[in-house]
Amino acid sequence: MTKYGTFALALAATALLTTAAVAQRSTPGVAVVNKLYTVGSTTSTTTISGKGGAPATHTLRSLVKDATEGDLAPLVQLFFYEKSDDPVRASVVGWLPVIVSGTQTSYAPSQAVGSADFNNGTMQSVQVGAERVITSIQVCLNNDKIKGVRVWGADFDAQGNPRRDDAIHSEFKRPNCGNNGWQQRRTCPGNQVAVGARFESGAKGFSGLSLICADFKYERRAAGAPAVPTPR
Repeated sequence: MTKYGTFALALAATALLTTAAVAQRSTPGVAVVNKLYTVGSTTSTTTISGKGGAPATHTLRSLVKDATEGDLAPLVQLFFYEKSDDPVRASVVGWLPVIVSGTQTSYAPSQAVGSADFNNGTMQSVQVGAERVITSIQVCLNNDKIKGVRVWGADFDAQGNPRRDDAIHSEFKRPNCGNNGWQQRRTCPGNQVAVGARFESGAKGFSGLSLICADFKYERRAAGAPAVPTPR
């Protein structure tokens, strides 16, 4: 199980963010969304932790029909499931901090990859906690199948820049993950954070993972602060 307890990421209502749209959408009863982040549009991919195979890339983006739609979202949590000892399904969960009509909340975009046929009770997960993001990953293999995952992360300094800290760590390992099964740790370059993952699949399920990375900056602002239009 993970080091940190499960945390809730609320979903919120819709709006637009341009100057004209803020004025238009500020009517009573209509939500105004104000983003608390800036995110880069250029991504990079780490090398694989584990073994290569047939790749499936899942980059997290907001699907909410408002100012955040299409934005890359930092990766905060990964789930893994098995079928007859084979790692056949995973899901990725992201985090986008926003203010919605004066109330601070978060969007949690998510995606699943792999087979929908898995055994109940096999779920394992890793997560880095609230207002933290994943920056590094390491997998444990047994017979070229993922049997454990470690992640490390970052929180944010006073200026909203990612601040990497190996104490921000979470892992799971199944009984057949041996100490010599841990593969190379892979880390996002520079000061980038993970915004998705690339899953490598072999004959019996997932065999490797790499991170999709991008720049991200978190703007802390008191809840109830007025919407600040962002020029486009």
